[in-house]
Amino acid sequence: MGRANQLLHWVRSNKYSGYSGKLNRFNEKEQAMYCTATSSMIYPQIAPCVLAMIIKGDEILLARNNLFPEGLFSVLAGFVEVSESAEEIYESNPLLDIDIEILNGCGEPGLAAKFSDLLRKERIDVVRSENANHFDYEKTILIQRTENVEGMKIVAKALNLDINDKNQVITLVDSDLDVDLTLIVGKDYRNIPAIRRYISN
Repeated sequence: MGRANQLLHWVRSNKYSGYSGKLNRFNEKEQAMYCTATSSMIYPQIAPCVLAMIIKGDEILLARNNLFPEGLFSVLAGFVEVSESAEEIYESNPLLDIDIEILNGCGEPGLAAKFSDLLRKERIDVVRSENANHFDYEKTILIQRTENVEGMKIVAKALNLDINDKNQVITLVDSDLDVDLTLIVGKDYRNIPAIRRYISN
């Protein structure tokens, strides 16, 4: 109800276009107004909730939206929509208590980042994604590093890995690592239904 009232107020407050002075119309599909003279879209105001600059040595992690012009990147950002609060967003989508590292073990450029995006959508905390010690891993392997068995089950389910298959999921506890799990992406990654669907979308 609160979101609806705020949207109605925004629609009433944007009756006329700032581009042409002509009437705006509401586009239900986009949840936005468009100028009847220029077809320019006017969206409800959203506010940055968090901006993160992640630096490693002399490198910085940047993101790129498919709609960005060629060569444009930005720091990572999250936004609060109309009527939302940061607290409500977190409470409805809390990060799971699972820390995982993703290692590219097959050499396909950008693959670790794709797996990271997929798992982050499942609210799993990807601590880092980087290259493995070599690119000759034939199989994708999920390695349990702590006693967090439930975390292992959640990640295995998200990737459609069989926890009873010792070629896919193994236990190598290492207290020196700061993660619960290590995922090494092998050359068979296209056989994983979840990542195949994600890449094709």
